[in-house]
Amino acid sequence: MANITLRAAVAFTAAIYSAVAASAERQPTFAPAPQTAPAVWFNESLIAGLNRTLPLDDTMAIFETVFAELPVQATVYPTENYYYFHFAANGRTYSGNFRLSPDARAEGRLHFAYFDTSAPMGFKHLYLGDEHGVRFSRAGPSRYAVSYGGKTVTFLINHVPQEPPELLSVRASERFVGRSIDESGLAFLLLYDSETKGFAWVLDETGPVRPQFGPLSNELLLDGRTYFVFYDEAELDRRVLIGVRHENIAQNNIYDGPFDQLPDNYLDASDFSAYVLEAYPGLRGMVNERGEVPGGETRLAVTPYRMYLDLQELVSWVEGCRMGAGGDPALYRTCLYWDYQKALYAQ
Repeated sequence: MANITLRAAVAFTAAIYSAVAASAERQPTFAPAPQTAPAVWFNESLIAGLNRTLPLDDTMAIFETVFAELPVQATVYPTENYYYFHFAANGRTYSGNFRLSPDARAEGRLHFAYFDTSAPMGFKHLYLGDEHGVRFSRAGPSRYAVSYGGKTVTFLINHVPQEPPELLSVRASERFVGRSIDESGLAFLLLYDSETKGFAWVLDETGPVRPQFGPLSNELLLDGRTYFVFYDEAELDRRVLIGVRHENIAQNNIYDGPFDQLPDNYLDASDFSAYVLEAYPGLRGMVNERGEVPGGETRLAVTPYRMYLDLQELVSWVEGCRMGAGGDPALYRTCLYWDYQKALYAQ
């Protein structure tokens, strides 16, 4: 989930990882929450939440509230290892997440953060560990147990096969990086093009969740649920993300684009770091193999798409790219899958 601008998203992520919040020592006892599949949400619950009072400045108290409501087994679907939640209190709505990043798991810790959905930059954060009374341990392959106050929750990390789909068509200059699951539910394939020195998010159409496509132009397709816009590369029979709605990025919601859902659990075994340094040479010596700065305080957001305010601007953008490329396919792709960070990290 991103913030008001993608540049702000980088700063937001940096602050999440670097913030340290004081917390009181508490050891309440929780009754195990029932394992249910909440397929229906009721307005009654929202209004009841809005009418309750919580100490929202007490980060540890909010952790206790959220942890008490977790199922005893929680599946982390997004591939950057975020487990998202929402709640209402004090007349407002809040969003947040637990993050089980590879580095945090190695340290026996996990991230906890939340924010007012109307003000995403005003977040609260804890990097939870033994000093908070939180016990974190590996419970098996892709399984991690988190214990607090007499309750244990087992988080299941989503295992996403990293082989490309059999029917994926690629150009000679393109390299497959990995498969990703976005918090919107859509699956993506991350590709790197050595000719344009740029990344692209290709829709993984073998995924279980399918877009609800409607035509925006002869070449553009709009998913009516996420408001993601895809360019239809008909010659390769694939759809490439080209636009994400600005309003969703501003709200830091689940439709803010896949930039924050890299296949983190598998990047160490890929050539991702080499591609990052080729695309963004200014990052040399600044990031690790997952595009993170040392200590995981912040990371590169892979954003080869536009934030749009109006759908027509994307139609005009594509036409402008076509005219500007003058028939050069590589220039056309460079323009289509525009990444503002290439200018930031060019040197």
